[in-house]
Amino acid sequence: MPDVKTVAVVGAGAGGLAAVKCCLDEGLRPTCFERSSELGGLWYYTPGGDRVCVCATTTTNISKELMAFSDFPMPKDFSNFLHHSKMLSYLHMYAANFDLEKYITYNHDVTLVEPASDYDSTGRWTVAVKDRKSGKVTTNTFDAVLVCNGVNNQPHWPDIPGLKSFQGRVMHSIGQGDMGVYEGKRVVVIGMGGSGIDAAVDASRIASKVFLVTRKGSWVTNRFSDNGLPYDIPIFRRASGRIFRGIPLTPQFDHAIYSIKPPWPYPLMFQVSNDIQTQMMCGYVTVKAKVVGVTDTSVHFSDGSCEQDIDVIVCATGFDYSFPPLEGTVPLQGASQSEFLLYRWVFPPSLKYHTLAVIGLSPEITPIFAKLEMQNRWATRVFKGQCHLLDSESMSREIKGQRRGRHQYVTYMDTLAAEIGCKPNIVRLLLTDPRLGWRCYFGPTTACQYRLTGPGKWDGARDAILGTMERILYPLNTRPLTEEVNFHCTIMHYIVMTNYND
Repeated sequence: MPDVKTVAVVGAGAGGLAAVKCCLDEGLRPTCFERSSELGGLWYYTPGGDRVCVCATTTTNISKELMAFSDFPMPKDFSNFLHHSKMLSYLHMYAANFDLEKYITYNHDVTLVEPASDYDSTGRWTVAVKDRKSGKVTTNTFDAVLVCNGVNNQPHWPDIPGLKSFQGRVMHSIGQGDMGVYEGKRVVVIGMGGSGIDAAVDASRIASKVFLVTRKGSWVTNRFSDNGLPYDIPIFRRASGRIFRGIPLTPQFDHAIYSIKPPWPYPLMFQVSNDIQTQMMCGYVTVKAKVVGVTDTSVHFSDGSCEQDIDVIVCATGFDYSFPPLEGTVPLQGASQSEFLLYRWVFPPSLKYHTLAVIGLSPEITPIFAKLEMQNRWATRVFKGQCHLLDSESMSREIKGQRRGRHQYVTYMDTLAAEIGCKPNIVRLLLTDPRLGWRCYFGPTTACQYRLTGPGKWDGARDAILGTMERILYPLNTRPLTEEVNFHCTIMHYIVMTNYND
């Protein structure tokens, strides 16, 4: 593959920031284009603007230890699950720590990415960028491109008969700002994914009534496990969860009672919420079947029921996955919106030279920042010729199997880490550093584990891994306890450490 030196990075969200840093780690020269005036991507909250962002009340569903980048743990005083403003603060800290902002060009929108005229011999790309202030469009040529602006940029609107004739307010769940639109209103929320549940809970605090629409239902779990630790600590780890206590292998409440039990087994797919069960139990939220029609003030459901005098309809219906700068130049999508023709969710196999990578895709909710970083680490190593891909036919065959199988987070991370050369050797660690090896196998698979060895090795990785439980407990230990209570807490802490082996 031709030598790569310059890289265009599309977007300055979490993926774009990690891309810039990974380029610098590999000796590449990144130029990052961000269409807004601020870094952070989805985490840069701008209510009522022309961009997709988190909602006003968004709080993370993945805890901070699993969410953090591999060589920059979150501050110990940060809560375990973070409001979006804290996540944005963390991204600013990350950018400042590694001096990344000087590589970002703000208020510039990438409008086109296409093979350069000499691509067949150089593998280079032409990138067209529009200055959002002056309107001027410029084109530049780069040796490689990292597309990090994600797929959550085009809200999907459901095709429901009569929706356009509805006289109330119709809005999409993403980026909802002023909660006052719900006050005293009768609200229908369509969709029971994470954003739909959040929208229903938020609205139910001030609305007169909320109806949550779901076609198939959903499993819902709390943010904490039985002993009060973050629920995801025992989930995302190498050790088999079925042989240890404390692993949430069964639902925390009977979903059939609440009319939300889905047809798939728990916990194949689930949503995270501490409040939706309470709001349903108290009658603030009522679950309804699929919407089949809308009139000027009413909503009709597939079970024949109808709700009158509806004021607001919230469409929590996800996104139309698209990559506008690449449309017509690089085939990315398969037969459906959720199918992507990307080898290991990153590289289009049809390209002659693998100098373009798409960052941020996967079919399930995972510790996203860690995954974004690992994809970038792999992509930049491929650009440098330090990692090599299969031939196009072999990659295409693997993509077919990739679509059929479930994406397992630890397996996926270990697969890319093995390509990079940074996968920890757990057996060797158990022999040479038993304490560390024990934590890496039985404890949560934090991204720091991929900085213990190989390219990008970080001297602080061992201490960061061993300090995981301290950072989890620190924001909770805010009041001194009596000697007697403290003794019992010490015993409980020992039990927790034994169960979680961390």
